[in-house]
Amino acid sequence: MPKKTPEIKGLYYITHIDNLPSILRLGILSHRLVQERGIQYTQIYDAAIVSKRQTKTAPDGKSLWEFANVYFKPRNPMLYRVLHEKNESDIVVIGVLPRALSNPSAFIAFGNAASGATEILPSPEGRGRVSESGALSMPNGGTRPMDQSERSWRSAWCLIA
Repeated sequence: MPKKTPEIKGLYYITHIDNLPSILRLGILSHRLVQERGIQYTQIYDAAIVSKRQTKTAPDGKSLWEFANVYFKPRNPMLYRVLHEKNESDIVVIGVLPRALSNPSAFIAFGNAASGATEILPSPEGRGRVSESGALSMPNGGTRPMDQSERSWRSAWCLIA
């Protein structure tokens, strides 16, 4: 029987509730655009970790700083960390339609994209890999300890220029 291709139901962006007005007005922007436009925002991330994105590049040669990053899983290490460091009533998870993956400039990072060992692929190729691995269906179901590929998948990003 052919393997069923997992359906991507959504992508997810984690932010501070104070950032919602600008996101609703301008969309989810890359760090570079936020900086260039002088947009005021409430930071929830670890600046030391995010600064690594400036030097890491995607396959097209652009810095990760030039991409908006959304997650495949709403419950991921970033959310876990933020909820332990911030007031949970100040944190929102925004659902993004999966058609963002059709953006010709999109990439899929299989794990934390700022990590040196993480593979980053163009979206069409990456989606094929997601389908082959069945990672979206998370066969673990939380009934046993996750292996490394499952942990990485919880951190997987879609990078959108």
